Amino acid sequence: VTNAFANLSRYSKAEVIGNTTLGFNLWVDPGDRLRFIAALQTKEFCDSLEAQFRKKDGSLHTGIVSAGITEIKGIPHIVSTTHDITESKRIQQENASLLRRYQILMKTALDGIRVLDIQGNIVEANDSFCEMLGYTREEAIRLNVADWDVQWSSEELLQRIKDFIGKSARFETVHRHKDGTLIDVEISATGVEIDGKSYFFASSRDI
Repeated sequence: VTNAFANLSRYSKAEVIGNTTLGFNLWVDPGDRLRFIAALQTKEFCDSLEAQFRKKDGSLHTGIVSAGITEIKGIPHIVSTTHDITESKRIQQENASLLRRYQILMKTALDGIRVLDIQGNIVEANDSFCEMLGYTREEAIRLNVADWDVQWSSEELLQRIKDFIGKSARFETVHRHKDGTLIDVEISATGVEIDGKSYFFASSRDI
């Protein structure tokens, strides 16, 4: 038993040595334990099984378990490692929740909403934004912010996007419709990082 396992499980080495995973109620889902045993019995190894585990204090953590069977002094032993992914799972679930809310907003909002990458290219846009500028969705997702915003130069627009990462703002600017008509708009914008990449979320309201 390593110190890392003792720290993760909150059990002391003395409590773990000589005990079994059933003995200290480690597995949250008995089915995960059965799949773990079945893999060892059929293949003599278990590769990257994701499961939830119970700590001594009753709190839960998610881990990726890999294990194999090896002989020590002629006696088969299970040697396993657990990689704690609790924090990454929490972030993944939060991002999934944000994505669901974002998808609902994109479908129902009357304001023109779009998502830009750090270079100012459209990643996603809702129907209201496409209608505001007179483009089909297929046309819109090939646009760069410099194609419709006439208030600033391309360089200034890209710098503003970078400056907004991690911040929110509200300001006015001017959009150019596909037919050349100019539209005064109010922008609500937020810059965020998702999975290490920067994105610019913005909505335009015709004023």
